[in-house]
Amino acid sequence: MATYTVVKGDTLGAIAKKNGMTLDELVKLNPQYKDNPNLIHVGDTITFDATAGTEPGTTPAVDYTDDETTRYNGLPGHPEIWRNKDTGETFVVYYPEGFDPPIPLKYRINSDAVLKTYFGDKPVVYDHEYTNAEMAALGSLPFGDVSEIEDTTGDPWAGFTVKMEKAAKAMPWLADAGVFAVIAAAYLEGRAPEDYEFVGTTWYDTHNVAERAWLTTTAQDPAEAIQILESKRSAVVDKFLALGIQVPSDATIDYVTQQWAQGTWSEREANDQIGALTGGGEGVNLDPELKRVSEGETFETPTNYVDAVRSLWATWLGPAYPPTDADVAKWSGILRDNEQGGTSRLTEMLRSQRLALFPEYGDPNLTWDDISGPWKSMAYNSWGVQIDESDPFLQEVVRLNDANEAQKLFRGKGFERGYDRVVNQMTEGVRVGMNNNVRGVV
Repeated sequence: MATYTVVKGDTLGAIAKKNGMTLDELVKLNPQYKDNPNLIHVGDTITFDATAGTEPGTTPAVDYTDDETTRYNGLPGHPEIWRNKDTGETFVVYYPEGFDPPIPLKYRINSDAVLKTYFGDKPVVYDHEYTNAEMAALGSLPFGDVSEIEDTTGDPWAGFTVKMEKAAKAMPWLADAGVFAVIAAAYLEGRAPEDYEFVGTTWYDTHNVAERAWLTTTAQDPAEAIQILESKRSAVVDKFLALGIQVPSDATIDYVTQQWAQGTWSEREANDQIGALTGGGEGVNLDPELKRVSEGETFETPTNYVDAVRSLWATWLGPAYPPTDADVAKWSGILRDNEQGGTSRLTEMLRSQRLALFPEYGDPNLTWDDISGPWKSMAYNSWGVQIDESDPFLQEVVRLNDANEAQKLFRGKGFERGYDRVVNQMTEGVRVGMNNNVRGVV
């Protein structure tokens, strides 16, 4: 006798074949598996007959190693082969990890031609032969035909837990044992689950009406659920495009689509999250998972909204008080999300700021051009050149709001800066004054 330690992907049937034994022979040597030959665990010690496989009628020892890509021609991993005693059908069976007791997943071989593809002309040696009732009692689930087995070089159900976690992002109820049991039971009976069957499961009782509706749609009519997902995905893409944003990664699009489709977010909440992600969505906290899946992506607001913010700022406050980058980012996002309402809000805010900066002009409808225009004209008439609107001296004159004092200030500042018109006028004034004084002496 010899022993073997169970590793990931092993089944008793595969171990028996590997060592030239039938499953029944191996179970006799390992009676702890008599009640459920499918229930083995990594690390279990299996006793087998090292001399088996030499007598007539026994199964020849199968020579394969743990890294071998196929047990049979074209079948990945080390599946079991089952025969249905009621129908004569042959199934390729895998056991996904993470389930105790194990769940056999059956892929049907749907014709003699396909059967021959895998086993050639030799008789098929079955790991198990069960009736329909026995298969159901084992909790086996039909998973289509062998053409649907994942094309892989190893066990297609390795990493099943990870696959379930990914699937649960679009179908979060899969993580609920109660909901999964309802779906599996109905599937085995060849029907869609009824709404009432989900009542009482933890997931169903702790989620909203929209989320429950998505559960029943997905469980009862998968084709319709796919259409809904595709429709909402297109709508999500359109929402980004409508904002002038380049379409983000599939991961970002899929996450927003899933949250909206499965009822976790309403359409308004989806819009708010898109806004928050792309620089708008004022007052909305970005969903942490959306932040994670979109990490590294950039979302730039179209330049027309940026230009609109800068233009409104200049209209009301002038070039001496430009917006900060944070101001531009905030308000361009608001304008983008709601152009008409955002423009009104920004205008009202800037009007208030203009009044605070220049309280000497009490009419709230007066823009920067309205209050600075007369003083800019006075500067030109006095200096003969245009005054720079960002010139702090202009701000001083505007705030002064006194024409007589402004004239004096413009002449003094013009002479100080050496503007020809002011210098010439003052020089001529001095000359005329001196001539008048000379005449008076004579």
